[in-house]
Amino acid sequence: MRLLFIDYLSPSGHENFDKIHVEALLELGHHITLVGKSGQFCKIKDSPNIRIINLPKWCNRRVKVFAPVLVRLQGIMTLFYIMLKYASNKYDYTIFACYDILSLFLYRSSNKVVLIDHNNIGQLDNWLKLKLTCLYNEYKHVCLSQYM
Repeated sequence: MRLLFIDYLSPSGHENFDKIHVEALLELGHHITLVGKSGQFCKIKDSPNIRIINLPKWCNRRVKVFAPVLVRLQGIMTLFYIMLKYASNKYDYTIFACYDILSLFLYRSSNKVVLIDHNNIGQLDNWLKLKLTCLYNEYKHVCLSQYM
């Protein structure tokens, strides 16, 4: 299967999390395109089944002023960039290793989307956020603990 694995937020310390998941997917024989910030996938060994794409520098800038609004706008712009450039029908699944719940609702893809929930579950108590995330039936949530 061909997978688009996106970690566009690339939080600090997420390199090992991505490595564990990518190695498990490789063992199953999948072909994976990784999309994230520069250096995000540095712990992943080179393989013929892996293609690494680094996002442009403007996606990596830290926003300091009006942080909540600008961070979300930057996330939306980054997702639009990924949608236009990489999210095509040549992939069977798109996997988000992490995501911002308020930026993701604009993302559209012709392939199935899997969302790994490990830090967003606490945000789902707000009905508006839940509605925005669950608009599309093709989004599948994978939770990593019984609490979630």
